[in-house]
Formats: sequence, structure tokens, C-alpha cells
Amino acid sequence: MSKSTKNIIAVSFLIPVIAVLAVVYFLSQRSDDVPEDITPAAETTRLIERLEQDVAGVIFTGEGIERHGMFPLMLPDGDIVWQWLDEPEFLLNQMEARGKIRLAFDLTSIDIAQENYADVNLADFGLNPPQLTMEVVYTDETRETIRIGSQTPDMRNRFAMIGDDPRVHIVPGLHAGRTFAMLTDLLDTTLPQFSTEAQYLLIAREGEPPIELILGIDDSAMAIAGGMQGIPVLRMHQPIEGRGLNHMALENVVIEPLNAIFISDIISAVPTDLAAYGLDEPSMEIRYADGFGAVHLLFGDTFMHEFFGQEIPHIYVKFANRPHVFAVPYAAVAEIFDINIFRFIDRFFALISISTVESVDITSANPQRNFTMVINEEADSTRIHPTINGADVAESDFRQIYQLLIGLQADGDIEPFEPQGEPEFIITYNMLDEPNRTLRFFAWDSTFYAVSVDGEDAWLVTNRLAVQTLFNVVTTTIAE
Repeated sequence: MSKSTKNIIAVSFLIPVIAVLAVVYFLSQRSDDVPEDITPAAETTRLIERLEQDVAGVIFTGEGIERHGMFPLMLPDGDIVWQWLDEPEFLLNQMEARGKIRLAFDLTSIDIAQENYADVNLADFGLNPPQLTMEVVYTDETRETIRIGSQTPDMRNRFAMIGDDPRVHIVPGLHAGRTFAMLTDLLDTTLPQFSTEAQYLLIAREGEPPIELILGIDDSAMAIAGGMQGIPVLRMHQPIEGRGLNHMALENVVIEPLNAIFISDIISAVPTDLAAYGLDEPSMEIRYADGFGAVHLLFGDTFMHEFFGQEIPHIYVKFANRPHVFAVPYAAVAEIFDINIFRFIDRFFALISISTVESVDITSANPQRNFTMVINEEADSTRIHPTINGADVAESDFRQIYQLLIGLQADGDIEPFEPQGEPEFIITYNMLDEPNRTLRFFAWDSTFYAVSVDGEDAWLVTNRLAVQTLFNVVTTTIAE
């Protein structure tokens, strides 16, 4: 599917998706005010009251349910990581996993349905056979059997029996219901909180230059002027190495769309062929790392998938180091596919502080456009005694020229190409303590020059009018 088609589809479905999410959010906010189980209990009884650390393992069986188990991995700091018995390497959502085994260490009867199971037909309670049976083993080698039955008539709770207890209990439906969760319900789909405090970010889209940002030192003239030089910030490594960023725009254009990504469903826990999902040759790759962790996502093909009862465009996604294939609503990633770096980069080609430059050379095939500008800084002072082509120039006039120089900026991007032939002119910043910066300007069309920075491929253009203004001011200054 082409990018334009994807965008049209995404926009078409964006409004209903947002509406659905708004309803879900509203209901989730209201649910905070509603108790989980409001059925009044004649007398609550703690059937199991242990520590989570006491559970050595749980086996689950039931009608139409594949036998499966869970066991804990004890970490050195005392925390517990619950694992799926047959797939211990799979990463589980620990809150959901804990909910599945919770009855093994915390089980409360909120009422008694029958005092003696021998007096009733257990099938009427979904207990002959049980809908789900938990066989629990504890670290002290004791065991317990918990049988979960059907829902109560009000659909809020469930019937249950424990061990040799002859009573049929009513237990909280929320907790009992979580025991039915299967592997696909427990797989961790947590994404990080993306932030401009990142140490690394890569967005690589099919057919587009990769956007790669790494933590670096902000040594731009703007940082120096604001007393912020030397502070680590994200800087561009690709496609324009060292390019500074507008961090407020970065937050709006990149970070906020990244935080809008959410996984709506699992498609396959163990796929046999990633090509079926377009994940053998991903349409987009996202890597992110900060001081709290890292994530590496691969996106594949788009497809139609149900979301809250409506078929909408989705895109396949997987964590690079995990086998599972998930679904993400395409509207949640559409902005990322369309990111334009010119919305968040520092557009200036060479925003360089005058205090770091010894001289500037402009060389051209046209002798009238050959200039050598020497700064001549005064020791221990901000004053300068500049010259152009050996002639003294007023400091104020020179600073105006220098502002026009560093004010040259990218007005757009073009398909990258390796420039051939001689440039129309070259601007070289001869630095005091750093490598020189060289800008080569090549004819592109009647409106723009294509610009190559430090010998790299040209893929940026700048307006001829800004360049002509620069040369007019230099020529006028010398004439005076």
C-alpha cells in the first residue's frame, strides 16, 4: 500500500477512532468511582491468606482449556517475575500475571451459596466439572485445589470450591475472572514513555532517509548566547550529522506522536513466517533509549482489523527481540510515517558563534564574489577589528554581514545526490579550535541553490534571494 493511500485511509478513520478512545477513556475514569464488587455479603471469610512469595507454582486445567502453568522467578531484590511454564522466555505483563494467580495467595468468600455440595447438583453452579481448576503448590510443600464455577445470576461474582471444604462459595467475580486469562492475554505490550530526555532515537521509514538522534553537546551559537553551551541534548546524527534541533518542535512533531502508539491486539504469539505480516522487510523501524530502558519496534504491512466492533486500518508490529506479532491502529502511527525533519530541526547551515571563527572565505568562479573576511578578535574582549579583502570594515557593518552569513538556512529538501562539477561558490568557516565548516552551493533551478555541507551529498536547498542579499551587502560595504 502506498504512503498516500495509507494517509487517506488513516484520515478517514481517525475521527471514529478518536471518538471510540474518548468513550473508553470516559468510562475508565468513571469506573474509579464504582466498587469492583458491590454485592452485600452476609459474612466474608478468608479462604486463603498467604504471601505471594509463598506460591511455588500453579497449574490450570478446565473444560476446553489447554493445561498450562505459571511459576515465579525470584529476583535478588526480592521482587517476583511470573513466567509461563511452557514459554518461560516470554515477557509477561506482571500486573496481569499476578491477577491470574492471585487466588492462590488471596482468596475471600463473600457469601455462601450452599453449605454442602452433596445437597445440590454442582453442574448448576458450573462446578461439575469446574470451568477452571487451580492446583497450587506452596514453598512449604503444601498444596491447595481451587475450583472456579460459573457466574452468579447477577453476573458480578462466581461460584467456587476449595480443597475438601463442602461449601459452595461466592467469590469476587473480578479476581476469579482473571484466572481464565491465557498466554495471549498476558503478553507484555507496555511501551515506554517517550521523552526529549532520550539518549537515542531512530526512526527509519521505507524509502526515506533515516532520522537518527543521539545525545550530544549543544555548542550552537544559540546555546552559547543563552549560556547553555556544554549541556547534553539530542542532536541529529542522520540525515544531517550534528544538526541542532528545536526541542519544543521536537516534542510536538515527534515525541507526542510516539506516545500516541498503543497495541490494540495480539495477532500471533509465535508466528512461523514474518513475511506474511511484512515484518521481514519492515516499513518502519523505531529504536528508543533513555535512562529507564529501551525499546526496538518493527512495523510491517497495513491491514483491516476489528477495533471496538468496527473494521479499521491497523499495522502489524513486533518488538525486535520478541517473536510475537501485534496490531496497532494505523491512525496512531500515521503522523510518524509523515514526519518531516524541517519541522523540528535547526534550519541554519552554519549557526556558528563569531567568537569561534578566525576568518571566512567565499570563493567563486566570479571574481566579484571572492571575499576573505578576517575577524581579528581583540584579546580578552568581545570587540573585533574585521577586514574584507584586506580593507578595514566597521565592526557594526561586519556583524551585519556575519548575521546574513549564519542566517542562510534550508528552505526545503530534495532527493539526495552527489554533486558533480564545480559549485557556483563555496563558503568556508576557518575555525579557531575546531574543524573548518564548508558549504558548497550548486545551481538547482531559478529559485534555489542545492547545498552540500562538509562534502556530504546535497539534499537541502536555499533561496537564491537570501544569497543575493548577502553578496549585495558585502559589495556595498566594501564600496563605502
